[in-house]
Amino acid sequence: MNEVQQKLHQDIMRSVKIVKRRYYIFGLLTGFFASLLAVLWVVYVKMLEIDSFDFFPVFFSSISNDVTLISDFKEDLVEFLPLGSLGWSLALFIIVCFLIGLIIQYRKVLFLKVGKFKK
Repeated sequence: MNEVQQKLHQDIMRSVKIVKRRYYIFGLLTGFFASLLAVLWVVYVKMLEIDSFDFFPVFFSSISNDVTLISDFKEDLVEFLPLGSLGWSLALFIIVCFLIGLIIQYRKVLFLKVGKFKK
């Protein structure tokens, strides 16, 4: 019986520790989400500056017309896409997905009320 109480106590204390840290997890998620939106905005503005959106219809029509033109557009594709900004946005997106996965995995613990464990 004492062993069951000890395990229950450890489980409760672990849950309380996670509940106390949930605000930090939500803060991290909010910060990374805001960073992701900021990076995506920078990519959008850069693509507007270099007229990338005018390039895509030409690129896709060339694919439908002749597949061999893809190799000719490879240099243009590298020139018209801000690859550095896209890389950062992809990295932030992966981090946000990871944090969302953590929140989904620990959702029962994160939304527990701390007062539930008080006497």
